Amino acid sequence: MTFTVVVTVVVGVGVVEGLTGVPVYGVTSRTAATSAGGTELSVDYPRVTRGQLDSPLSIEITRQDGFDGPVAVVLSAAYFDLFNVDTIRPTPASESSDGESWTLMFDQPDGATLAVDLGLVARAVGWFDHATGSVSIDTGDATAPQVTFVTDVRP
Repeated sequence: MTFTVVVTVVVGVGVVEGLTGVPVYGVTSRTAATSAGGTELSVDYPRVTRGQLDSPLSIEITRQDGFDGPVAVVLSAAYFDLFNVDTIRPTPASESSDGESWTLMFDQPDGATLAVDLGLVARAVGWFDHATGSVSIDTGDATAPQVTFVTDVRP
């Protein structure tokens, strides 16, 4: 009897997620995008995830006239307290951190778009937690685009 009740609840919750879009299981992704000064920035991020699950973060930067040098992608360091970073593609030429931000420097890309994929795995958490992240491009001027997003991590 107990087994039947547990299985019914698990299946019922899955049906609710499927019908309403309320994330219960797995990873739910969202996109945040903006543009400024001729540069478009789009970030696909895990909106909701669970501990131990792959939770990729993808960044796409497009400049109308292409890039005239290396590209500095600046991420909020605190966001990564809830994740392990397995991979970064392409591999940055260099990286640095000042405790608040993590800067990935990429060689000048061919063409007008730089796509960066970070393979993240959510760390196991004992209870519900969340992290606010941001991604910006360091262009040396105040008009650089920046997006902010929130990821909820569930046990």
